[in-house]
Amino acid sequence: MLKLPRLAAAVALTLLSACGQGAPPPAQPAFDADQALNTCSDFGSDDATRLTACNAVIQSSAPADTRKKALNNRGVMTMQKGDNAAAITDFNAAIALDGAYAAAFYNRSHAEKAAGDAAAADADMAQAVKLQPDLAGH
Repeated sequence: MLKLPRLAAAVALTLLSACGQGAPPPAQPAFDADQALNTCSDFGSDDATRLTACNAVIQSSAPADTRKKALNNRGVMTMQKGDNAAAITDFNAAIALDGAYAAAFYNRSHAEKAAGDAAAADADMAQAVKLQPDLAGH
């Protein structure tokens, strides 16, 4: 038979646990932005998994170089689904993080062309080629 003080302690512990007090919740694993970017960049993965990974990187405190790549990848996915306006928004954000990011200029050029803005598309393609000459002719 339990003694009264032990019973009171057991009841108190049970009540604290039920109220969210007591032992802290298990620690969440640390966010691995590089791993998430790898998933975001994996065009062999399903779109939902890639989009979730891209969003996680974009919303994280990862370095700008990592976030710009996730924005560019999400923009490509969005453009492939036909939402050129949203894609251009992502490419704009990637360029804001790195004004010399040729891939974002290149991809924005394609989204602008698909959206019917030939002048902007030509200007962005010229900038992409200026930054990365091997993009010429693509």
